[in-house]
Formats: sequence, structure tokens, C-alpha cells
Amino acid sequence: MKTVIILGVIAVGLVAAIACVSQNKGQTEVFAYSREVIGGARKVERVTDNSHPRDVSTKQAPQYLIYLTTSTDSIPDVREIYINGENYHVSVEKAAVPVIAANPTMPSDPKDTLVSANARHAWRIQLRNKVEPGTVAVDHESMIKENELVLVMFVGVKEHFLPVKKIKILSPVALQ
Repeated sequence: MKTVIILGVIAVGLVAAIACVSQNKGQTEVFAYSREVIGGARKVERVTDNSHPRDVSTKQAPQYLIYLTTSTDSIPDVREIYINGENYHVSVEKAAVPVIAANPTMPSDPKDTLVSANARHAWRIQLRNKVEPGTVAVDHESMIKENELVLVMFVGVKEHFLPVKKIKILSPVALQ
């Protein structure tokens, strides 16, 4: 009889744990994309090689398309984001779903669905400015090094780190 009760308690605990994990998994999700920018106005830097100054056109920074989906319509409190170890301030704005990315310079390219229509609430994360990182706990520092993107957000007073192992690369876009 004790064995049946113990097995019953274990089974109920497992079902509760599985339900909790599956419920939280779909609550908040980060979608991260980047695309190379070709052409357009470029910054020119003055470089000196062997006492001969010359102007060099710098490479365009990639365009990042970052979205966060949540189960609530409250604006998420995203404070910062780390991309390849670089720290950025961000702003957050509501995005209509589905989020579809088309490449205007390559109309024959298939359109990419960045966030599906099934998402309850989607938010576009805009990079604002690069900042010097503050003190980061050692366990978070390793997370930042091991992932291409880490989004830092607060729920109440609790800080959450949402990692993305690999940023998906979209086809390049050409600017005029």
C-alpha cells in the first residue's frame, strides 16, 4: 500500500513538473535575426600605413531584427541586450503578428516569417546605443560568452537572462 501511495505521489509530482515546464516554455521567447547590409552611405576613416594617410570605407554594421513574444500585453521591461559580447541599450515597441521580412532588393527571394501568427503578443527590440557593460555575475558572464545574444529583462524586481545560442542569418539587403 505504501508503494502505491509513493508511486502516486511521484506520478502527480512528475505531471505537475511537466505541466509547469511546458507552460513556462511558451510564455517568453526571443527570436533573433541579422542580415548583412551592402552598399549605402558608409563611414570613412583616416588610416595611416607607413606614414601614408589614406581614407578607408568601414564595413556596414549588420542589421539586427530582434523580437520577444510574451503571454501578456504588458510592455516587457527589457533593459539591455548583449550581442556577441557587446552591450546595448534598447527600446521596446509592440509588433503586429505575423512578422514577415521581405528583401526589397531581392524580390524573388522567399519571405521569411520571423514571428508566427500564433504568438499572443510580440515586441520588437530596437538597439539604441552601445554601452560599457556594468558588473556582470560570473555565471552570467559565461552565458554572455557562450551565446550570440542574451536579452536582459526584469519581471517585477527579478532579473532574467534570455539566451539565444545562434542568431539566424537572413539574406543580405542592399542600400542605395
